[in-house]
Amino acid sequence: MSVELIKELPGRLRGGQLQSRGRLEQPLHLEKSFNHTTAKMLRVFTFILYFACSFGFRGIYPRRSHSHIRSSLVDSIKADVEGKIYTREVILTFLELVEKDKDSLAKDKEFLAKDKDSLAKDKDSLAKDKDDLKQEIAKKDAEILRVRSEKAAITSMRAILEAMLKLWRPNASHTAAYKELSKLMLDDKGDLTKECSDDLKKLEGETVKAIHVASEIKDLYHELSKIVHYPQIDDTGMIVGGNLPLRAAVGMAFLMLQRQCDEAKLFVIVYADENYKKTSYLQSGSVRPVDLD
Repeated sequence: MSVELIKELPGRLRGGQLQSRGRLEQPLHLEKSFNHTTAKMLRVFTFILYFACSFGFRGIYPRRSHSHIRSSLVDSIKADVEGKIYTREVILTFLELVEKDKDSLAKDKEFLAKDKDSLAKDKDSLAKDKDDLKQEIAKKDAEILRVRSEKAAITSMRAILEAMLKLWRPNASHTAAYKELSKLMLDDKGDLTKECSDDLKKLEGETVKAIHVASEIKDLYHELSKIVHYPQIDDTGMIVGGNLPLRAAVGMAFLMLQRQCDEAKLFVIVYADENYKKTSYLQSGSVRPVDLD
């Protein structure tokens, strides 16, 4: 039985007959079949059933909003001037159900708000766990590289740089992390900062021009990617060497990372010349001469 038919039922019952759509059924004489109290209970039941169909089975009428349904019922109640269908008791029941429904909606809204806050906290917690995991992985990779350097020479400057960049910015890509690092080494004009100029003098003296080193720093990560063959050295440690101005740019990048990241200070870098002969050490962001060994 549809909601519309249920709504029309009380009127048809008052008229003494039940008329369906398209045909006329045998008259029903309520006076003979039901007493007045029973007829009133039937009308109440009809109203409640209509209300339940409108409010309770929301999935059947998903497009009808609560406000629309309430408005329709209010209009119907006002139209019942004599109060034969919607008696005082029925109207009070309707108002009570409406208030309960409003309370239920308020509780649902409060629950959804709490659930949203809980999901946001879970998301933040997962993000933090992910960041912590990346940091731990970076530390493990750096430790593996350090242990390897105690047994043999590590001449892959790119591998050393990547390990130090991950310690500094574990959540960023190598390219993004180095781009951020280069901004600490170059000024707005693309020249070496005063700090880096001082580092260059300590590493190379006057053997290389600062403008050439600055040019290498701009595309250092790309330049290191071009190197596919690494010299075999009968020594140990992490070694920066080879031709200028590349080796100077790499050495200065390592010094800057040691200053920016405490974990990177654990890397003691051997700085060498083009023949991979030791000239100094890069330790804790400072240049230490070899003759101090």
